[in-house]
Amino acid sequence: MGNNFTYDEICQQICLFLRVTIRNQKMIQEDVVKKCEDNGFCISQATISNIMNETGGKSISLRTLFAICKSLSIPMSELFYAIENNINIYDKLTQSKPKNKNRYFYLPSEDAYDGWFGKYHVYSFQTNKEKSLLHGILNLDPNKPAVHNSQECYAELILYTGENKRFKEYQGSAVASKKINAMYCRLESEKIGEIIYLTFYHWPFTSSNNELVCEMAVVITTSSGHQHLPTAQRIFLCRKELSEDEQEILKGHLRLNKAEMLLSEKEYIDFIKNTDIPEEFRARLKEKASKETYYSVAESELMLNHKEDISFIKSLSLLRNHTKAPNNNKISNNTNNYLYKLFKQNDSSHAKKSNNKTD
Repeated sequence: MGNNFTYDEICQQICLFLRVTIRNQKMIQEDVVKKCEDNGFCISQATISNIMNETGGKSISLRTLFAICKSLSIPMSELFYAIENNINIYDKLTQSKPKNKNRYFYLPSEDAYDGWFGKYHVYSFQTNKEKSLLHGILNLDPNKPAVHNSQECYAELILYTGENKRFKEYQGSAVASKKINAMYCRLESEKIGEIIYLTFYHWPFTSSNNELVCEMAVVITTSSGHQHLPTAQRIFLCRKELSEDEQEILKGHLRLNKAEMLLSEKEYIDFIKNTDIPEEFRARLKEKASKETYYSVAESELMLNHKEDISFIKSLSLLRNHTKAPNNNKISNNTNNYLYKLFKQNDSSHAKKSNNKTD
C-alpha cells in the first residue's frame, strides 16, 4: 500500500466512499440498518450515523465495512484499489472527467454539474400573508454565459407573483463546493435592485444517466411589502410541476420544523380526526405525543408603548431565550429522502438510476 495516506485519512476516505454511495442510492440511515439486518448483519444506527456525519468517520471496523458493502452491493474492489494506489475517493467516484483540485467548481464542463442542468419548478411560502405557495422556475444552463463571469454556470430564476401574471426575474451563477458537498446560487435582479442566495446539498452523481429529481434548499431574500426585511426560508426544487394537492403536502416540509413538533391542542385534535391518515399512524401519534402546557403571547402586546424602555427590551431578550424556538434549522437527509419518495417522476429521464437503489 502506498504511503501518502495516514490511517485516519484512509478511514475518512472509506467513510466518504460509503457516504456518497449511500446518498446516491437515496437511502436514509434506517434503510441501511434494515438492509444489513436482512443480510444477517447487526449494525447499529449510531454506527451508520457516524459514517454519514461529514465530521465523523474517524474509524471504521472491517466487519462494519464488509457488512455495509455486502448488504448494499458496493464493490469493495474499487475501494481497496483506490486506497492501494493512493487515489482520492472523491476523484475515483467522478473519474470520467478531468479533475479539479480546487475546493470550488465553477465551470459547467466540470463533473460536479453532471445531472444538475435543466429546469426546476420551485416552491416556497410567500413572505406576505398569502396562504398559497410562491411558484417559479430555476434554470441551470451550461450554454449561456453567467452574468459576471462568462465561464461560470449560468443560473436564472423566474418567480411568478400571482398579481396580473407579473413575475420577477433574476440572473446569476451556480457554484459547487467540492469539500463540503454544497451548491450555491447567487441571483440578482437589476430591475428591482435585489440579490438572493440559494444553498442546498450537492449530490456528486457518478453517471451521466443520473439526474437530480428534487431538492430542498434555503433561500436568503427580502420580504415583500414596504419594509423589505431580510428573510430566510426554505425553497423546494423539483423537476415536475406540483398539483394543488401535492403543494399542500409540501407545505409541511417548507415549515421550519425541528425534530420535536409542537401543535396546539385544537390542531392536534383536528389532525387526529383526519380520515385521510392511516390508522397505524394515528395510533402511533396518540402513543408518542406528550401533552404539555405552553403559553402564547404576542411580542407587540408586551412591548406596547415600551419599545424605548431598556428594561423591557432586556426582559424581552431573556424571554425569547426561554421559548421553544430553535437555534437554527437544518435540512436533514430525511427531508430530502421523504421528498424524493413523494415527488419522483415515473419518467425514467428524470429518475435517479441505480442498480442497487431501493425506494
